[in-house]
Amino acid sequence: MDDPYRSPDATVDNESDQYNFLSMPRIHTFVALLLFIGTMGLYMPYWAITRAQRFNAIYPRGQINMYFTYTVSLIYVLSSAIDVADFASSFTANPLNLATTYELLYLILALSASIGFLVWVFHFRSKMNNFLIRELHNTFSTSGVLLTFLLGVIYLNFKINQTLNDLQEVPAATQSEPDRINTST
Repeated sequence: MDDPYRSPDATVDNESDQYNFLSMPRIHTFVALLLFIGTMGLYMPYWAITRAQRFNAIYPRGQINMYFTYTVSLIYVLSSAIDVADFASSFTANPLNLATTYELLYLILALSASIGFLVWVFHFRSKMNNFLIRELHNTFSTSGVLLTFLLGVIYLNFKINQTLNDLQEVPAATQSEPDRINTST
């Protein structure tokens, strides 16, 4: 027989966030740009990881591959660390000529990180556009190819904020006149 005083066995799934784009984190684009510059680019992998995790929670049908996101972010951080090591080795006596090794390793990792982030940005862009068109029926906020290529995550951050602004304005605009009258009484 069941104990009536026992706590219930229930799993709590946060399905209320599914298809709810308003749960995406908002950061002003200028602040994001300052963070990218102030952290010498290290905010970009953090931005990519957090937005991909949040987007995967929002849109389960259009999952962004987190392994690829983590790998590209790790390569990006490693290339930054090697760049700092190369810069530091230029101030010391270097009998083994490690600067050339650091430069070569940095070039390989930086090129890999740049190409990887470009692929990731376009992958995120396509998933976000699919979500906006299929689920929200919003074609105004979709992101373009040229600005995505030129500005990358800064442009995607702008488009996320623009979509959040559009979604916050929708309920008042779609409410019919009789509904507004009925809600006030």
